[in-house]
Amino acid sequence: MLAIVAAVHRDIAGFLKIGRFSQSDRVGSLRLFNSASLPHIVAATGGFGEDEEMSQSVSELVSRYNPEIIVSAGFASSVKPGLPTGEIIVCDRILAVDGPAYSWRKSEIQEIPADLSVIEEVVRQAPADDTNFEVGACLTLPQSTIKSPMKEWLGATFDVSAMDLDGYPMADTISKTRLPLVPIKVVMDTLEQDTSPRVFEALRCPMGMRILRSTRHVAANPIRIFEVARSAAQAGLARKSLARFLYLLARTPLAMGQE
Repeated sequence: MLAIVAAVHRDIAGFLKIGRFSQSDRVGSLRLFNSASLPHIVAATGGFGEDEEMSQSVSELVSRYNPEIIVSAGFASSVKPGLPTGEIIVCDRILAVDGPAYSWRKSEIQEIPADLSVIEEVVRQAPADDTNFEVGACLTLPQSTIKSPMKEWLGATFDVSAMDLDGYPMADTISKTRLPLVPIKVVMDTLEQDTSPRVFEALRCPMGMRILRSTRHVAANPIRIFEVARSAAQAGLARKSLARFLYLLARTPLAMGQE
């Protein structure tokens, strides 16, 4: 069995819809989903916030379903030239830095490798004609990056393709299970964009909260109405791209436990 987990439900909501998943159980904030058409897949969202909650959620998932592979999926920001919105990054390494930006350096980097043999199978079996993806490292930061020059510096300094805010804690928790890990990120905002973290987070919320937060942001910053509209379009594109890639991955021999 293959498990697909996401800290933010909306990140994989499109995949759950395509795969005809329905919620089978809820343990605290952890939501578990199964599908009759993809019986070899279990999906889990929420329950991956604080470290203790995340550990409990992963333990619950593993004890119930005993998956052979865990896929961690979510949104990210591009820090590499030429990566458009909707591009899929299959992360072969998850890196992290801590503290204020002036202290970020290679010597202080934390790193968790993904399972390269499984990554190779993902690359081999994924239908390249149907989706755009590449293999690259992903970086988790303790704070949102806004300015394009900072994104460019991160990509060049740490040799990474994308950055997010939650990938490393998730990878660290999953690595303790000793199960193969496949981190998959979809690019929402590109290297050239100065994206507001408030807009980014608002677009990952449920629809009602998303409208409320976006409305408040525009009311307080009317000049940014076009930024909000552009980000909404990008979020939709990213969500569709991730849904398609996960669905294709779920139908591969690797996901089905076949040689």
